[in-house]
Amino acid sequence: MKLLDRQDVFKQYKILASHIHGIQQSFYDEDEEESYTSKFDAISLTVKDYNTHNFCARVASDQKALHPLEISDKLKAVFTEIDCEALILIPFIKLDFFSSKNSTYTDIAEAYKNLATHIPTKTYTEAIEVSLTDLNEFVHIIYTLATEDLNFPEFTVWFDKQQRFAFFICRYGNLHITDYTDGTLVTESLFLKHDFKLDDYPQFE
Repeated sequence: MKLLDRQDVFKQYKILASHIHGIQQSFYDEDEEESYTSKFDAISLTVKDYNTHNFCARVASDQKALHPLEISDKLKAVFTEIDCEALILIPFIKLDFFSSKNSTYTDIAEAYKNLATHIPTKTYTEAIEVSLTDLNEFVHIIYTLATEDLNFPEFTVWFDKQQRFAFFICRYGNLHITDYTDGTLVTESLFLKHDFKLDDYPQFE
């Protein structure tokens, strides 16, 4: 696990910068207050367009408490097969990872407690590099916050350091995947091979 500066990430990873720029464009409203628009830190970047393919993947489960571990174990198998050793975790705009750090809800409070073991300041608006060694812990943290904390950044993106794919965990606990390999590596068949379902079914609603 390593802390990264967002602007340094945008400079070094051009496809990632384009990905975040695209999401920010979808939400940017110049009529909003400056305190909000200033968080759109990739909106003015000059970026290229890249071919993408998007699909959803879900780990079927009947136990929400075990769901994050089931997801991370299957992701680890996928990433090992395609030689992905680390990912960059970055919110779509410059928002605090600790968006509800004072929450008294047990699961949310525990997730922030675990995140604070890596970021003791309990405030952080940049990016995080996550290795496969740390994947289980960070998937559990982000899954909990994405599915239970309504203040947590909705699109907190996991981006392959080799810039071949990205995904985020939605409110249902499912994966929304963007492939940058023109269908040659990160494919539906790869995820099916590792027992993912290809839908966005809200199984815990």
